[in-house]
Amino acid sequence: MEMSFYLDAKQQENPPKPNNPALYITTRPELTVYTRTVGGFMNEAKWKKEMEELDELIKAKELKIDESHYYTNGYDAPFKLWNRRNEVWRVKLDE
Repeated sequence: MEMSFYLDAKQQENPPKPNNPALYITTRPELTVYTRTVGGFMNEAKWKKEMEELDELIKAKELKIDESHYYTNGYDAPFKLWNRRNEVWRVKLDE
């Protein structure tokens, strides 16, 4: 498991320097994902269920994905109680 934070274009020009040797900055290549949005508070079982449901939708459309991993994204602070936004991602494979 890895936790990441997105830096916008301006922040990417001069990213903050980590003050802990276990933290690092990496640049990832652009990717295209299929996503499913879900609300509420998530845990490992809920993420897995959402990923499986997304996989069913993808399979029904005969789309190709990298099945080796998936991404989970939470967009809200832990103290936000309502209208939470989370997404599960599957990376699209080039055809």
